[in-house]
Amino acid sequence: MEIWDLYDEQGNKTGETWERSRAYEIPEGRYHIVCDVLVRHQDGSFLLTLRDSQKEMYPGCWEASAGGSALAGEAPEECARRELLEETGLKAEKLELIGITRKPATRSAVYAFIASVDCAKDSVRLQEGETVDYRWMEPSAFLRLIREEPVLAIQYPRYKPYLVKLNMDHEKYMKRCYELAVQAGKKGFDTFGALLVHNGEILEEAENTADWNKGLFGHAEFNLVHKCANRFSDTILKESTLYTSCAPCERCLCAIASLGVENVVFGVSYEAFSKLTPNDAVPVDREGLLGKLGVRMKLAGPVLEDEGMHVFEWWGGEYRPLKELIAEMAEVRAKKE
Repeated sequence: MEIWDLYDEQGNKTGETWERSRAYEIPEGRYHIVCDVLVRHQDGSFLLTLRDSQKEMYPGCWEASAGGSALAGEAPEECARRELLEETGLKAEKLELIGITRKPATRSAVYAFIASVDCAKDSVRLQEGETVDYRWMEPSAFLRLIREEPVLAIQYPRYKPYLVKLNMDHEKYMKRCYELAVQAGKKGFDTFGALLVHNGEILEEAENTADWNKGLFGHAEFNLVHKCANRFSDTILKESTLYTSCAPCERCLCAIASLGVENVVFGVSYEAFSKLTPNDAVPVDREGLLGKLGVRMKLAGPVLEDEGMHVFEWWGGEYRPLKELIAEMAEVRAKKE
């Protein structure tokens, strides 16, 4: 028999207890605590779990990520950690309370937590009778799925401020990358920019300085790595995020890996950028290849891709409309066929 503590409107424990089987009989003005835990991996992705098809409520729906009612004598954080462990097998390295929502209709006070983890992604262990599958999703994909999944739509208001801020941070730093890229272009270089962020602080920035006539590589990410090498500790670099205006080339990825940065967010994707090159983008599992070498790196994006594509209008210092650049390259491709 599951027993809950009851709380008043101000969140104070009343000393009363209640049986779960009588949940709909809880008196007005009394609440039991429910904990909702959204799991975020160190690489930025979120954990979703698929509810068992035999569940009474919302069978076969995706939810994020674990949760349940606090037992008598259990504090909200204790409940969150227990539910997370029971339903996913994961332990939160950091647990942050995002907000509290009181729901008079169900006599519940929902405590929304963000659980930060740094685990092997295949270490999730599902609870029989509760969940039957799981997936890790990038923030942008997670936000799109909310429109389709009823449970996520219910959960979203509790996490919206956190998720919106997270996405806005990406956009803020990406806009700065685009500013750096345009600066480089107006100086006569290729239009690329990159920066390194740690705990909301920009540690360093870099523009593209490639000079192919002199044989100088000078990619923005490569320049950024050189600026940061021997300046910041391994711990700071591992906790940092490298933002770049365009998905990094393989040479830059190796340089970033040598620096120890594990999280990379890009503006323009490989596929979109290929519209400005003679060849199509080659579908390569870059994360997987690096992983086989023992290098952990997560590539996230695109971010503000349309805006990023227009940055290339300043390529080499002479402004040319994006449509003109794409049309010109389409002609080059046509001649190759």
